[in-house]
Amino acid sequence: MENSCVHIYYGDGKGKTTAAVGLIARARGHEVPCCAAFFLKNGESGEVAALETLGCTVLFDPQAAGFLWQMDEDEKLSFLASQGALLAKARSYIDTHPEGGVLVLDEVIDALAAGAFDEAELLRLLEGRGGFEVVLTGHSCPAALAARADYVTHFAAAKHPYGERGLTARRGIEW
Repeated sequence: MENSCVHIYYGDGKGKTTAAVGLIARARGHEVPCCAAFFLKNGESGEVAALETLGCTVLFDPQAAGFLWQMDEDEKLSFLASQGALLAKARSYIDTHPEGGVLVLDEVIDALAAGAFDEAELLRLLEGRGGFEVVLTGHSCPAALAARADYVTHFAAAKHPYGERGLTARRGIEW
């Protein structure tokens, strides 16, 4: 794609992944190649099947289960290594699609914050992205990534039913 950009969708508000998936839906409507890599998730979210139906390549770690704070040190080290391998798969997708497209790295900023890979590794992927529009999502926005991005969008929760009503994640809405 000509004039490709880097997007960051971050914050504590709902909608980061939804916005990224919406961008893929728009791109696939124009037959643009797309790949979505889901970090810290095991592929059970509803958007995975929808993206595959649209012809999007979807990458995730099927062994991802639970939260980092629930893991012992050995489980955490193994899991973080698998997230580093997922970043390498995303890099490989770029390398095998010289025509460019859209690459979503969902929750990649949180995987970075957890120590799955170095910030320099993620920045190298952005620099070597060729004609790829790349979307990074997560809860924070590190300065080096923000400096490299063309779009930075902050999602802020003004009200959320988790805290307000004690609702847990709902099938088809949050996952």
